[in-house]
Amino acid sequence: MSIPKPKHLGPEHAEHFKDVSVVEAYVNHPSYPGEVFDILHSLITHEPRTVLDMGCGTGEIARPLAAMVDRVDAVDMSPDMISTGRRRDGGSRQNIKWMCQGAEDFAYQARYSLIVAGASLQWTDWHVVLPRMGRSLSRRGFLAIVGGRVITAPWIDDLNSNLPRYSTNKDFAPYNLIEELERRDLFSVVGRKRTSPREHQMSVDQYVELLHARNGLSRERMEPHLAADFDAFVRQLVAPFASGGIVAMEVVSDVTWGHPATHASTLAGDSP
Repeated sequence: MSIPKPKHLGPEHAEHFKDVSVVEAYVNHPSYPGEVFDILHSLITHEPRTVLDMGCGTGEIARPLAAMVDRVDAVDMSPDMISTGRRRDGGSRQNIKWMCQGAEDFAYQARYSLIVAGASLQWTDWHVVLPRMGRSLSRRGFLAIVGGRVITAPWIDDLNSNLPRYSTNKDFAPYNLIEELERRDLFSVVGRKRTSPREHQMSVDQYVELLHARNGLSRERMEPHLAADFDAFVRQLVAPFASGGIVAMEVVSDVTWGHPATHASTLAGDSP
């Protein structure tokens, strides 16, 4: 019997990312550092350089990566994420094919040199999606899981310890996506890299809105008084570290690449 997913990663929680308020808040994310794209580009070792960005959101990976490859299929279940991605810088590139579809329903018709999953894979049905990804990868292709931009700042521990008071996802529990996939024999790690830390600055207002892009903090699903209380709490929390209404934080990203279940088993069965 397959190990079920943690309850807090269920499909009802994934639906939050279709909310208009979440899409609007999403654009406040720090951009991925250039190192992420250097790593992804280095994983493509053969032609055609065709990439699938599954759960692309507003294209934070798809849009910059499209300048380095032949084609990017950018897939997301949220029509508002897709339409916003099209309008953002680089979103109109001719070699980006935007598709509004769930990962479980996507046809995977192409052979991809690289499949990228950002802060989205955790919300899919792993036992359906990972084998399908494996079958659609080329012989030397990889699945690269790009961790969300990890923010380090003096207030982060206090913020995280108080989030359960406000989050609508009452099932949440700490987890490690890579470890969860490995436990289920759905992913075999080949390599990992963490980008160098870089400073990122944003206004306090932007930071407050950025937090509402998180699962469980959608303004459309929070009681208005609870959302207002949360905003006030965050502003008070970061105030000692703000200068002229601006806060600074350190940002890194993790890239882990390897073989999804079906792809790994196929490679193991190949003759030398």
